Amino acid sequence: MDIFCQIDKKLKDQIIDESENFYLLHDGFPLMEGHMLLIPKKHFDCYLNLDKNLIKEFNLFKNKVIDFLTKYYQKPVIFEHGIAGQTVFHAHLHFLPTDILITKQIKEVAKIVKPPKVPYLYHEFNDKKKYYQPIKKIIPGFFHYYYALLLSQPKNGIKRSTNLKKFLLKVKKNYLNYGKKR
Repeated sequence: MDIFCQIDKKLKDQIIDESENFYLLHDGFPLMEGHMLLIPKKHFDCYLNLDKNLIKEFNLFKNKVIDFLTKYYQKPVIFEHGIAGQTVFHAHLHFLPTDILITKQIKEVAKIVKPPKVPYLYHEFNDKKKYYQPIKKIIPGFFHYYYALLLSQPKNGIKRSTNLKKFLLKVKKNYLNYGKKR
């Protein structure tokens, strides 16, 4: 059983919000304040394999997270490892409030594919959604690695986790204020 199947027991303090079928958490190895994860409560290996009955709820929650980050931080880059380079084999969509893109790095190891298929890398910014099919081996934590480099953050997740508590407190406060203004 992976860590995301045990959120209510092991990651309860990181929960920012939840719906009937999804959790919103602050990333435990954050690249910056506001680096959040949207995770289904039920186990799915990636979002491409998400139960079709959950798509509407997923999209509503996703749009809420985008709205929150845009208002309190900035419009986020959204990404998922789609099994390619995944480190926790449970679907989780990352929201990173930055306009820094790693398109060049993605294109060095993958090509755009339509329709998408597993394994894949998913990258979205400004409503431009792209699925990439690996053409080379994808390193574990591919997105974390390259964003850490470009954001001048430690590549080691454990080192980044030292910021979790202060980031989490600020994000929870902002999210609470966001909820009051909606």
